[in-house]
Amino acid sequence: MNIFYGIKHYFRISLKDGIWKIWLFPLLLSVILFSILYYFNVCVDLKDFVSIIIDTLSIFIGFTIAIIAILASDNKNFQELKKHYQKKSVRGVKINLHQTLLIDFIFNLILEILLLIFNLIVYLFLNLIKVELINTVLIITVFYFLIVILFYKLRNITHLYLVLYRDTDLVKTSPIPEGFFKDVDKQPEPSGESPKDE
Repeated sequence: MNIFYGIKHYFRISLKDGIWKIWLFPLLLSVILFSILYYFNVCVDLKDFVSIIIDTLSIFIGFTIAIIAILASDNKNFQELKKHYQKKSVRGVKINLHQTLLIDFIFNLILEILLLIFNLIVYLFLNLIKVELINTVLIITVFYFLIVILFYKLRNITHLYLVLYRDTDLVKTSPIPEGFFKDVDKQPEPSGESPKDE
């Protein structure tokens, strides 16, 4: 399905450094939170929790859309990124670093929308959830994916900052730009092959 292209493209070409930490560390936090809620019999109102998450995700989605709009602007640093291509490709077409950054934020946006839909479904069926353990599991699941989304957002914003301000002394002394710009070909001859639908 076309709606999953953003996810497939992300896992094909996104920079993978530190990705496992983004998924593992929130899992550790979730296990700790679950242990506290379960063993100390802490009661959390699922309805209030889901309502807060829905509001939070709405803000996240608006923020991500705003950043995608910034990426579509004619910034000189974005133009420079278009001259650097990843060694990986999507359907035979090389992807430049500007497109990589855009795909990262689109992937982030898709995660936010999917989690929002999940929370809306939970909210609609709250009256059917009577078992406290199920409530706790749902809370931990939502908490986990919310932290994952937050970590992805922080990672992507860091990359965006390094792109926008990489000519400043602050960013020049940071080791992160080297990681962001590694494993790329500078000004290659991009493939002229047209993308093929999968």
